[in-house]
Amino acid sequence: MYDNDRILVCPACNKRMSKEFISSAGIKIDICVNCGGIFFDNNEMKFILGSDDVINEINNFTRGKQLEPVDDSKRRDCPFCSTTMVKNYSNTSMDVQVDECYKCGGKFLDHGELARIYMQNPKGGSKNVALEIYKMLGEELREKRQKAKEKSVTQKLKGMISRLIH
Repeated sequence: MYDNDRILVCPACNKRMSKEFISSAGIKIDICVNCGGIFFDNNEMKFILGSDDVINEINNFTRGKQLEPVDDSKRRDCPFCSTTMVKNYSNTSMDVQVDECYKCGGKFLDHGELARIYMQNPKGGSKNVALEIYKMLGEELREKRQKAKEKSVTQKLKGMISRLIH
């Protein structure tokens, strides 16, 4: 799921986000021209990291604008599926937090965070970090689904045994 066509509301400032086509990556992303936040649908982030052209193109949408400050300590809901987003770090040095949706895989970056992630690992290094984040998130989701399946099967078996006994 990526390049959704819905108009989204920014999880940081609650203003309408703008759909912008990033020609150098061939995708549309959601950018808040009010606060500078960026929402990436599931898997979109991997298309943009590691390319100066893409980063510059994204930065052009907010360059020279007076951006509204936001409180990044407040709870944020995913603009796509309304699930509460979780704050995770973009790398092991833990200096950039990314808001992630564990339900749909969306990621929200506050203004300046994309540039900070890119500057830490330019020319593809960031892409590797992003892929590692996706791998870790995917493994975590698989584990949660497996545990939920096991719990469901256990509950069903207990129910069947209980009916057989009584």
